[in-house]
Amino acid sequence: MPVSGEIGTEEIDREIWRQQLNTATVLSSHELLFRLFLAVALSGLIGLERQFHGRAAGLRTHILVCLGSTIIMIASMQIYERYADFTSNSVIRVDPGRIAASIVTGIGFLGAGVILRSEQTVRGLTTAACIWFVAGVGIVIGIGLYVLAFEASALALFTLFVLKLAERYIHPDYYKRLSITATRQPGLPPDFVGTKGLLENARAICQRHKAVIKDYEILENVAQNLITIALNVKFKRDDEIGRALVEEFTRMEGVRYVRWK
Repeated sequence: MPVSGEIGTEEIDREIWRQQLNTATVLSSHELLFRLFLAVALSGLIGLERQFHGRAAGLRTHILVCLGSTIIMIASMQIYERYADFTSNSVIRVDPGRIAASIVTGIGFLGAGVILRSEQTVRGLTTAACIWFVAGVGIVIGIGLYVLAFEASALALFTLFVLKLAERYIHPDYYKRLSITATRQPGLPPDFVGTKGLLENARAICQRHKAVIKDYEILENVAQNLITIALNVKFKRDDEIGRALVEEFTRMEGVRYVRWK
């Protein structure tokens, strides 16, 4: 049987929780509308940037994701305040952070849906990151961290607009797939075209243009008497390099057509 001191401590704890519940900020209709409109405004700026660049997830998608996250977090905080007077002895555990974690997990699936991969090209990574970001903005707006929401949104817009301009001065490595199809010469090794090996010529041409062949495969079509060499090429981004490579390969003896992906 608990002693009176322990009972008194438990009653004090309950009273503290009740006072916190009574003094907790009850959101007025104006406060609710402010949070919702703030979510629309901040996520709308991110969505406009994506819409401007012709992405599948644009203005409406970003607004709905942020607005939904805000509503869920507001509801989560209200549930927490409603049941905040339960002590540690209660079987009920209220943790608003769990709902926030669920939002992040769920948005991950939505973001994955906008990522498209086509052979050597991957698109949609920035859009997926933007969707994930506006969900985070909705979470912080929902719990009332307005300054954090403004600062984070400003940094995101800086990243999308200003750093995009800075990327023009960055020259990363790019990877392309180059396919060369030529007429196969009877009596010569499969990759020979004319008097030289097709692969040998390809290496020489790529070397002149400072492009590196990472790997390749040779495909032989005996029925049509054709040979195709598919090259995975690494080079610094320069539209002239790709054009020059295609032109040189096209002029090679016996080459039927060239594909640049």
